Amino acid sequence: MQVSLIVSASISDSYGFNILAAQLKKLEPQVHTKLFYIFYDFNKPYPESVLNQLAQLCQGSDLVGISLLSSAFKNSIQITKIIKEKVGCPVIWGGKHPTADPEDSIKYADMICIGEGEDVLIEVIDNLITGHSMENVAGIWYKENDVVHKNNLRVFETNLDRFIFPDYTLDKKFILDVSNMIIRPLEKKDLSSMIKWYPTMITRGCPNCCTFCTNSSDIRLRNMRARSVDNVIKEVKNFIVDNPGVKKVFFRDDCISAMSLSFIEELSAKWKKEVDLPCSCSGVIATSPEFEKKIELLVKAGFTDFKMGIQSGCERVRRFVFARVGETDEVIKKAVDILHRKCPGKINYYMITDNPYETEDELVQSIRFTSRLKRPFSLSLY
Repeated sequence: MQVSLIVSASISDSYGFNILAAQLKKLEPQVHTKLFYIFYDFNKPYPESVLNQLAQLCQGSDLVGISLLSSAFKNSIQITKIIKEKVGCPVIWGGKHPTADPEDSIKYADMICIGEGEDVLIEVIDNLITGHSMENVAGIWYKENDVVHKNNLRVFETNLDRFIFPDYTLDKKFILDVSNMIIRPLEKKDLSSMIKWYPTMITRGCPNCCTFCTNSSDIRLRNMRARSVDNVIKEVKNFIVDNPGVKKVFFRDDCISAMSLSFIEELSAKWKKEVDLPCSCSGVIATSPEFEKKIELLVKAGFTDFKMGIQSGCERVRRFVFARVGETDEVIKKAVDILHRKCPGKINYYMITDNPYETEDELVQSIRFTSRLKRPFSLSLY
C-alpha cells in the first residue's frame, strides 16, 4: 500500500507532521510512505505546474493525507482537487484547521481527523487494507455516499514516550524548491536550518484556554501532557549523531513554564549534563507558579532566549476578550522584570494586532503599555 502525506510548510516547521509520519514505520513493509513539504506563499494559489508535479509524484497512492493550519486552507483545497482528479484515491485532512473547523473542512476531504492523529492514521490505513468501514475509528469524520458520519472523539494519549521519533532521513521525502518551482527529492542541504537549531517539543496542551488559540477548541487540552525528560534527550542525541554540528535546540512548546517545578529541575540537571547545548523556547507564561525559580533553572540548563505572550497591553482585552485569566498589568510587568534580570539572550513578546474587539483608545493604551516595558525586546506581531 502507498500513502502520501503532504504539508504546506518546510521540514523544520513541521514537527507534529514529522512525528505523525514517523508512526507509519510500524506498518512497514506493508505500507510505503512518501512525504511532501511544499511550502508556498499562502496568499497565492499554487501554480498549475506544481500541482501537476505533485499529482504525478502521488500516482499509485491508496491514501493521501494533508496536514494544514488555517493559513494553508485555500492551498489545501487546491491540492485536494488535483489529487482527486488525477490520482483518484481518498484524501484525509488533519492538523489544526480541521480540528478547529471540522464542518467546513469535511466539505472538501473524504475524511478529517479531529485532534491528535498518530493512532488515527494507522487505524484508517489498517481499515483501508482490510476493507473494513471507518465507523469504529474514533477521532474522524468521514463521508460515505455523500453522507457525513461523525465518529466519537478519541481519548488523548497520555504516554507520549511511546511515539516514534521524527525521521529525518532523506528517503522518499520531497520539497518544493521555490527558486525554480520544482518538487525535488529532499537533500542534506535542506536540513541546514535544523543543524543551526533543532526543533522539538516536550509538551502538548496548555493550562490556559485563550479564545484566539486552537487549543480552546478542545477543553481537554487544558490537561497538559509531557514526554519524559529522558525521552526528549534521547531524541535530540539521535539527531545529533546523524547530523553532527547542531548549534542550538529550539523547544516549540507554548508554555514550558507551566510544567511542574520538579519536572523543570530534572530537565535542567539532565540537559546540562547530557546535552549541554544552548536552547530557546517559544513560550513562557507570566502566571506560571514559581515563575522566577523556573526561569533560573532553565537558564542554568542552557536556555538563552525566551518568548512570552502578552497579546495586548490592555488589561480588559486580555481578560474579557482573550480570556487570559490572572494576567494583570502588574503580573506581566513582574514577569518582564524577571526575564530581564535572568535571561542572557533575546526576549520576545507576542502581540495581536488588528483586533476588532479592541477600541481605538484601547489600542493606544496597548501601545503605551508596550512602549514602557523594559528594553531591549523584540515583538512578534500577529
